[in-house]
Amino acid sequence: MNKLLITRTAIAAIVALAITFTQAHNSVVGLICVLGYATAMVVIEIVSVLRLEDRMLKGTIIRLAASVIILGGLIGYMFTAENKIYELLTLNVVIACYGFMGIEVFRAARDKFFRTTAGRDHAIVAIINLAMLAIYLMDFGGIFRLGDVPAVGLFGAYTAVLAVFWGLKAFDPKQAS
Repeated sequence: MNKLLITRTAIAAIVALAITFTQAHNSVVGLICVLGYATAMVVIEIVSVLRLEDRMLKGTIIRLAASVIILGGLIGYMFTAENKIYELLTLNVVIACYGFMGIEVFRAARDKFFRTTAGRDHAIVAIINLAMLAIYLMDFGGIFRLGDVPAVGLFGAYTAVLAVFWGLKAFDPKQAS
């Protein structure tokens, strides 16, 4: 079993459960969950590459992960008005999904995309991140508006899907530890 994969699973599951069982599905709850999820995943990404010898992979992932936090923080200061919480939520999901999609695409390319099991798994997570990125980017761009409850619920569904995917991968008996 991979401890980092189990940690990813636990964090995604906690966020999914928090969104599911919270009575208020407003933008504030969603923003807290998005920021908590993004911060925890950035820490996991950085910890996962610190012990690697591949300097290119290490540098790329650390830069992408750090940019998620830096961009989220800088943009958070721009949206200080109370009525802009929804826009801040959608923009933070866009930033996080873009950063994590970049990391997964880079890892999938290093693992030869669909030619290996690890490459396929990274590519699938990248596709899931791309789908979320597209939906929230269209919302932020004004093409359509999800609304508070669907936007928060969709993020909860996203974390639930990732929790199940990573959980199955973490406890797969064929998986190398």
